[in-house]
Amino acid sequence: MTQLQNNIDETNQTTGLDVGIPTEESITLEPMHRHHHRRKVSKVTSNGTIIYEKRKKKKHHRKKWSKKKKILIGILIFLLSLILIAASTFFIMRYLGKKEFLNQNKNAKIRTYKDTYSYDDGRVVYYNGKKYVFNENMVSVVFLGIDRSELGTEEIGNAGQSDAIYIFSYDSKTGKCYVIPVSRETMTDVRLFSSEGKELGIEKMQLCLAYGYGNGKDTSCENTLASLSDIFYNIPFSTYLALNWDGIGPLNDLSGGVTLTALEDISTEYSNFTKGQPLVLKGRDAWSYVKYRNISKLESNNDRIARQKQYLKAYISQMIPKARSDFSTVSKLYNTANQYMYTNFSYNQAIYSASAILPDLYSSKDVEFVSIPGKIKQGKVHAEFYPNEQKLYEAILKVFYLEDME
Repeated sequence: MTQLQNNIDETNQTTGLDVGIPTEESITLEPMHRHHHRRKVSKVTSNGTIIYEKRKKKKHHRKKWSKKKKILIGILIFLLSLILIAASTFFIMRYLGKKEFLNQNKNAKIRTYKDTYSYDDGRVVYYNGKKYVFNENMVSVVFLGIDRSELGTEEIGNAGQSDAIYIFSYDSKTGKCYVIPVSRETMTDVRLFSSEGKELGIEKMQLCLAYGYGNGKDTSCENTLASLSDIFYNIPFSTYLALNWDGIGPLNDLSGGVTLTALEDISTEYSNFTKGQPLVLKGRDAWSYVKYRNISKLESNNDRIARQKQYLKAYISQMIPKARSDFSTVSKLYNTANQYMYTNFSYNQAIYSASAILPDLYSSKDVEFVSIPGKIKQGKVHAEFYPNEQKLYEAILKVFYLEDME
């Protein structure tokens, strides 16, 4: 019996308590010297030896977190790749759209006014002591307003007429925009075709009639552009957008109503306006205002062009701020017009037009309207418009050429 056991027996006899011998399993001391032995548990063996045991450390989920990070990084890289691909695709399509527009200028063989000296197929001309160089940066689109509810529903010769003809030209380098209204009554050479599409020859007639000698879609537009190019000394036009008259109201109403003052008295089946009357045009009223023509007056088409110019300026001024603040407006315009139009616009050209031209426009003040003066005569059946050739050529130099200052 050890001394420790004798002491315990004496204690038991004195107190009547049974104090057993402490064993390794029954004695556990609190951690000692916490400031020196952190996270350790001590035990005392039966012979009084103190044993320190390290506490188990909490496991860190490094591998799990590492996997999550890899997944997140992978997702971010994938999304970034999509954004880069989309951006690259957008700029490629925009570049291709611009190139498609400018390609129409490559093979131009432009005529000149009277004895004006020129060379390089009319790309360089000398006029009134000045040198002009054809502007290869011009993007041109011809807009045709057709007097039909549907396009392409009639046979050749009866496909309708282009009541409104506007040339939109944009300098892709400077951002300058021009709009040239062309009278539907302008006398020019028109290529005639039979109902089977056989070419019958050329006849001098109103420009608006060229559309009728086609299928109401592509051949009608191409025939009109060919005659229009003849009028403009062979300036090349190949991109077009034809809109039937039912599209006027829906496109107008995207603006919320076009505000202007009536330029003349107008009375139609749907609307009545008094000269000087303030108007907010909606639906059929817009249709009446831009379509109406008093055929009893020789100057009626010129009066209509004046109203159309007024309307376009008001419409542009209202729609551009909408489009700049909400790009979906461009999509709404396109989707609405698409129900009533026929065009040879490619998707690339549409991307270029929306992304390059729109940022250069803030209001109608950024669009210069260029008028072609001339004389109107009463023909055997219809009014005939003959442009002043000198003024027409000067307008061509202003829009499609650059003055060489060297």
